[in-house]
Amino acid sequence: MAAEFPQAMRDEGRQSLSTGYRKHPMKTIIGINGACGRMGMRVAQLAHEDSSLVIGAALESASHPDQGRDLGEVAGFKPI
Repeated sequence: MAAEFPQAMRDEGRQSLSTGYRKHPMKTIIGINGACGRMGMRVAQLAHEDSSLVIGAALESASHPDQGRDLGEVAGFKPI
């Protein structure tokens, strides 16, 4: 199977595995439980500032007054 790929492509793949180098850095998807609380808001703000993090889920109690609002708006940055 390896014979189907040019040598340069095989070497590039080997280099990325051995050195940890990637052409496009991976993003870490996080979920925030209690997203509208003090700690959840801080985590959301830090994730918003860090380009390697993506907020994939934000959970809050069904009785919370901000339930249903966009976390970005609640935390004071653009909607997510």
